[in-house]
Amino acid sequence: MPANDFDHDPSVPLTPTILFHAVKDLIKWEVKVGSMIALTEAAEYLGVSRQRVVQLVHAGRVRSAKFGRNTFLPLADVKAYQKLVESGDFVRGRGNKAAPVFE
Repeated sequence: MPANDFDHDPSVPLTPTILFHAVKDLIKWEVKVGSMIALTEAAEYLGVSRQRVVQLVHAGRVRSAKFGRNTFLPLADVKAYQKLVESGDFVRGRGNKAAPVFE
């Protein structure tokens, strides 16, 4: 069973209909959160590794949506995280108790 609206249940084979609905969901999500960038583009933008961006997503610092094998992040969240890092106001270390950047 999917964890949220954007996950795909691996026990269900991907069909053109499922992919069509995934694209529609992606468009709806983009309208809700604004511009999106791929996970690798976010890593390049922040100047960190791809795995570090994955860690930020898992820690709840940046939202993400996974469509197929691609992960997308709201550009606003990535910019907000970068601004937080540049200002020095972020929690160092693992930051498990840190509040997310997005509102």
